[in-house]
Amino acid sequence: MSFTHHKKQTIFIIALLVFALTWTACGRGQNAVDGKAPEAVQMTGVGAENLSSYAAAFDVTFAPDDDPSGGWSYSVDMLVIENPPARQQVLVIDGLGQDKDPGDTTLIQVGDAQYMTGEGVGPAGCLVFPASVDLSESYLMPGDFLPASDLNKLDRIGDVEIAGTEGKRFAFKADEVSGFTNVEGEIVQAKDGDYLLLYALTGHTLDTYFGDGAPGTIAWHYEVTDLVPSEAPAVPLECEATLPIMADAQELTRLPGLLKYTSPTAAEEVVAFYQRELEAAGWLVYNLPAVSDDTTLLLYAREGELLNVSISVTAGGTEVQIFLEDRPE
Repeated sequence: MSFTHHKKQTIFIIALLVFALTWTACGRGQNAVDGKAPEAVQMTGVGAENLSSYAAAFDVTFAPDDDPSGGWSYSVDMLVIENPPARQQVLVIDGLGQDKDPGDTTLIQVGDAQYMTGEGVGPAGCLVFPASVDLSESYLMPGDFLPASDLNKLDRIGDVEIAGTEGKRFAFKADEVSGFTNVEGEIVQAKDGDYLLLYALTGHTLDTYFGDGAPGTIAWHYEVTDLVPSEAPAVPLECEATLPIMADAQELTRLPGLLKYTSPTAAEEVVAFYQRELEAAGWLVYNLPAVSDDTTLLLYAREGELLNVSISVTAGGTEVQIFLEDRPE
């Protein structure tokens, strides 16, 4: 298999993955209106972006009018830690076909790397992306359906404590708002900031999120479960490196058959590192190194596999691309 084929395959995998995760985020857009709900809740619909650390759960169900027992459910559990920076999102979707359900997926960000595991990554077991690839924003939040700032008829019904924080409780009911009819539910706004502790809603709408526009009843429940989470997510075991990586690796990407990153270390030192580490790991030189003005290609073999290592000089240091493929008979 050639480098060109590998690159085309990699581009396809990236495009497929990003499509599977991000198409769901294309919910209807709303313009916030003046009301009692805080304007700061617009981005996520609940003001979660105003919190430094928190844990929350968001569950959505849709029941079509012609099949109330059918429909789909969407659930995402979120954990955000400020120091040291870490994030976790666990996605579960039920009731949809494979063309619209990427599979149960866990996304964990630790430092400057994101690790994706679960059914959604298939036999690869783990995919790795740099933090600069914004995958976390692809998960649906209440703002993708109906931001709380669109609710302008709220009735104060007392106070309540959620996740150890006092909140102001509001009920709402409307015949129509932003494409939803027969809307009712409640929100709880934290007394100490512009964010919601709870946002629950039921209403009638058209399924333009995962379906073909069929009418039905949608219901969701968003709730903050912890505002001082102490247990930070860790790098999943299945994401631990199986090939040598420079200690100063940056912008790390790992896809099936591909490992890619940059390093501030000089290219000749990176070449020496891979020659030393691969041979120590039992990889045998398959071809002599191919050297051009700015790139060195190393080719190793072990137990029916070929390893192509491309090490290129860049303006900021070195780019490393490693391609793993079956060894030809």
